[in-house]
Amino acid sequence: MSGRHEPIVHPNLLRVAHLATSRGGLGPGHRHVVYVQGCALHCQGCVAAEWLDFDGGYDVPVRALADQLLGAGARALTVSGGEPMLQPAALVTLIDLMRENVPDLSVMVYSGYRYERLLARGTAEQLALIARCDLLVDSPYVERWHGDLRWRGSANQRLLRLTDRHTAEELLPDVSAGTELVVGADLRVHQIGVPYRPTPEGAT
Repeated sequence: MSGRHEPIVHPNLLRVAHLATSRGGLGPGHRHVVYVQGCALHCQGCVAAEWLDFDGGYDVPVRALADQLLGAGARALTVSGGEPMLQPAALVTLIDLMRENVPDLSVMVYSGYRYERLLARGTAEQLALIARCDLLVDSPYVERWHGDLRWRGSANQRLLRLTDRHTAEELLPDVSAGTELVVGADLRVHQIGVPYRPTPEGAT
């Protein structure tokens, strides 16, 4: 498994794990979802363990991906993973290309890094990605704090509204939006959203 920990500074190529669509499971409304490949955090109980290895997934030219998403009618984008903050330059390019055609594109990003840490210690590319986010779910997944929460896996994670594109009312109630089963381009059935799990026995 790759030991890569530093952000990948490549504005024109994105390492992708999976593409999907969601109707409320990963953010408000109908959204196109890009799961990036690779994460250095390796949270215990990660629901996407197959997308942690940096050597997995496949490379996609960012412009081709933007064209694909726009051609599919995307007006809202959620980026998860994997860890989006390790491919910030390519994601900034993707968002900018999409917003040239859809200025009101809603952008929601998941990150295992805490927002304040990114603001204080993030790279220029990471800060640029944050500046383009409307919604950010931050902090690592902690299995012992798993909760039935809206778009989050554990109680330490936060749903941060960074712009006024979505009202606070759109993000309520703070209960799980559930999961969806979708058939991907690989003809496999994938679960979209944050699955419910009972708190592990003995956890506090």
